[in-house]
Amino acid sequence: MARLQLTIDLEPTDETYASLLQFASRWCSTALLVVREHLGLSELGAALTKQLEPFLLERCTSSSWPGTTLLDGLASVSTYRLDPTVVEGLSAATTGLYGWQQPELPEDLCLLRPGGDPWLVTIAHEGDGFVVLEPTELEGLRRHLPDFAAVLREEMDGES
Repeated sequence: MARLQLTIDLEPTDETYASLLQFASRWCSTALLVVREHLGLSELGAALTKQLEPFLLERCTSSSWPGTTLLDGLASVSTYRLDPTVVEGLSAATTGLYGWQQPELPEDLCLLRPGGDPWLVTIAHEGDGFVVLEPTELEGLRRHLPDFAAVLREEMDGES
């Protein structure tokens, strides 16, 4: 059966945010964070990137990442192994999914499946995000994170 793309209608915060990251770690192998040099990075953001450095798999310069294509310029896109220490660091860094905004923190947390396909995508400065789920993953969310599952909306054909 095909994967479903579901829009997140209400930002997960606090315990829901932390539980979402924990749940996602069952399905995802990597986390992606973005730094645009011209926006700078706070001491907190710099400390977090240093904390995550041992889990860094790849860092590249790009004008696009899941959910975003820059009209101008490039950004540093870092991919980290999503292990329990990384999940803990991501959970502790902010109280909500859309807290991933520069200059406080790196931007646009995305969680990726082992093949690199997106599972969770955020465009944090727009307060926008979505998940791409197998039906069994959606059922698991409904059972284990009903508050989060309740704020997911399936995009219908032709909707923009």
